[in-house]
Amino acid sequence: MAAFLLVLVDPSPAYAASDARTHLDDAITLNVTELREEALARLAPQVRDLLRSVSIVVVPRPIPRTAPGAAACFDVQTGVVMLGADIHDRYGRDFARSALMHEYGHALAWLQFRWDLREFRSRVLSAASMPGSEKYPMFTAFVHEHRQDVYTKTDFSELFPAVLLEVRSASVLPPPLRGYLAPLMWP
Repeated sequence: MAAFLLVLVDPSPAYAASDARTHLDDAITLNVTELREEALARLAPQVRDLLRSVSIVVVPRPIPRTAPGAAACFDVQTGVVMLGADIHDRYGRDFARSALMHEYGHALAWLQFRWDLREFRSRVLSAASMPGSEKYPMFTAFVHEHRQDVYTKTDFSELFPAVLLEVRSASVLPPPLRGYLAPLMWP
């Protein structure tokens, strides 16, 4: 199964990570424990313990099995969040925290909902076809962007986490999805 590709940055960074770089760990200034706590504090209390169980590893870039330029990803094969070793130094602490929160969203979706994808698909289709769905422009834009996947994909393991992340606020979700997702994603 492919890893979720999540935080993409400029595909031609100022200096590309390579096997030729040595002692990359010597340059890491990222405090993963502090970063984890900052990210968890911004997520719903009811999901924090589950997400604490997700391992975070700092890896040299390019991150294996991701798109060029990916700064972080959640790997569904291993259940690990991988952060690029240069994420903090290159992009700053706020970006690193935001990237980790984004990856946690994918991890949560995978851990919590991987066996519930048919129900999710049913609710997405219901929300997309409900009268007045145009009142939720962010959700509608997401459905238009992913229309083919929404209506034809049988494996929602990639689309599902994308909805949790790209349609972030409960207020932008139509009722069939709001009641289903909000208790897990928002305090």
